[in-house]
Amino acid sequence: MNLKKIILPCLGGLALFAAPAARAWTYTDGDVLLIFRASNKNNVEFDLGNISQFLGFPNGYTNVVTNWNLNVVTSNYALTNGNVQFAVIAATKSPSSEAWVSDTQPLTAEFDVTTSKWNNLYSVISAVGDGPTNDNIQTEVPPGTNYVNINPAGTTGRYSFDYTASDGGTTPSAIPLLGANGGVTASVTGVTPTSVLFYEVDAHSTPEPAATLVGSFTLSASGTLVFQAGPLLDAPTITSIAASNDVAAVTFTTKPAVKYQLIYSTLLSNSRTNWAVLPSPVAGTGAPGKLHDNSATNTARYYSVESYP
Repeated sequence: MNLKKIILPCLGGLALFAAPAARAWTYTDGDVLLIFRASNKNNVEFDLGNISQFLGFPNGYTNVVTNWNLNVVTSNYALTNGNVQFAVIAATKSPSSEAWVSDTQPLTAEFDVTTSKWNNLYSVISAVGDGPTNDNIQTEVPPGTNYVNINPAGTTGRYSFDYTASDGGTTPSAIPLLGANGGVTASVTGVTPTSVLFYEVDAHSTPEPAATLVGSFTLSASGTLVFQAGPLLDAPTITSIAASNDVAAVTFTTKPAVKYQLIYSTLLSNSRTNWAVLPSPVAGTGAPGKLHDNSATNTARYYSVESYP
């Protein structure tokens, strides 16, 4: 059989915004918290300001987040050693009950939660935000800054993200879930450098609908943090196709927090609606991905790899 590859075009834009003026830690309901952590290391926590700065943009709209201090993070740990994690979280009760959480699981859908679970989620996020306002922490916050650098094992450790997300230090394995009763199935902490999805999780009676995908945050190895509204889609490049015994293996480039599926057609002129979707999608990791067509019995098939929300 003849095998051909198709490379899809990539569309998108990048906008740079001036950073809001840096401010001392004055957490307010609805503020976005950018958290960096590593086992047996300090938590570095930033208050980026109100969630509204990341809402209401058309899909594909991007901006570079600059209201945080990379030097503070890298003075504690390197972003490329495979041990550091970051999370983006927010919650507010006014004007409605809404929470926002990062998620590192692109193939696992996040859902809204019951009111009781949402209250647990809100309590955890607001506790993380309120912790550094404690008088004991304020003495450690440099004037004119919007960050804190807390040792979870230190005398003020009970105000840290790790302490709060581990149910008072009792369940460290629950940190990615914001505690055993945090209310979400999302793994909110992603190992740097990576991309994480960003969901709005609302309070609902059962059954809970799917949570709203607001966008994504991508942290590069050099420490650039970019927010993108809508699904984190890209145009993967097919790098090779191999066939044997009516099985075709398609290898392609991937990005973290992106889902990929393989489609094919026996006619290149067919519209996208007439291309067949093959089973078993995969999640990108940044390393090359591979998808298979286990019934490649036609004389010729055209393949494409799609990213999808």
